[in-house]
Amino acid sequence: MLHRRSFVCRAAALAAANCASISVQATARPPRIAYLSTSDSQLNPRARLRREAFCSEMDRLGWREGASISYRLHATGSEPEGIKAAAKLIAAARVDLIVATNNAIAEALLQATSTIPIVAYTADAVESRLIKSLASPGGNLTGVVEPVDSLVGKRMQLLIQATAARQIAFLSPMEGFEPDFRVAQKAAGPLGVQLVPVVVRHPDRPDDIARAVKSAPTVDAWFVDEDTNFITQASIVLETLAPLRKGAMFPIPDYVRAGGLMSYAPDRIVGTGRLAYFADRILRGAKPGDLPAETPTRYDLLINTLTARRLGIAIPRSLVLQATELIG
Repeated sequence: MLHRRSFVCRAAALAAANCASISVQATARPPRIAYLSTSDSQLNPRARLRREAFCSEMDRLGWREGASISYRLHATGSEPEGIKAAAKLIAAARVDLIVATNNAIAEALLQATSTIPIVAYTADAVESRLIKSLASPGGNLTGVVEPVDSLVGKRMQLLIQATAARQIAFLSPMEGFEPDFRVAQKAAGPLGVQLVPVVVRHPDRPDDIARAVKSAPTVDAWFVDEDTNFITQASIVLETLAPLRKGAMFPIPDYVRAGGLMSYAPDRIVGTGRLAYFADRILRGAKPGDLPAETPTRYDLLINTLTARRLGIAIPRSLVLQATELIG
């Protein structure tokens, strides 16, 4: 009888403890994640796909929106002051984790907070001093890091292989011109190819992009460097280059789907989805500085064969076989 009474008491105590636990879980605030992008994901299809990739992967890992997680979405715009203001706002809101989709946002966030964990998709994060190293990021930021040097070099090699160009115009914004130009020059030099710098001093102004392109000397092909303003105004870049009737290498697939010749880039939708892995680990107790950063695992080569035929460019079969997607 005593044993039965003891069992009943223990069972009652256990049930009470479970009820208390359920009560705490029911009233506890779910973790809040702030997702920052320079583009409005409601207006920019690619930005929307990147956000959806992250949220979908979080859901797969057990973090369901409205139940175990909540999101705050912010479109910062590409202006530095707007990005800094958004970073300060999010830091003051004391969210549990922040997702940054590019270097400018990551840099602003690191200036705004040294305690809130940040998972970011960045380029050359070590060289930009966003992290200490890929293996040991340190601080409060980790994530996926594009290796810009090898990426620029590979794009240049592919453009030369596709067009057999001997003289290539390198279209770049003033900021960041020299490092990317040096990398491209390093790839082109041994092949006997001359690079001609074409610098757009105000890449946020369509007329400045057009002016820079029209002032360039005659070349065999064009290399469009990566810049948020160029991407935002991709139609302007394409319209300005079209009358020149020359092949060009672009930094993202959007250009090629709109009529550009070719692009080579990491799949940033997949890469942004991968940030959920880091977010999951951090929300379960890991420190961002202890999670090794990763480099992209998938790169896409897109070739617009319709554009190639229109320009009279015979794409080598070796490149056709390498292509992730052929358009046209």
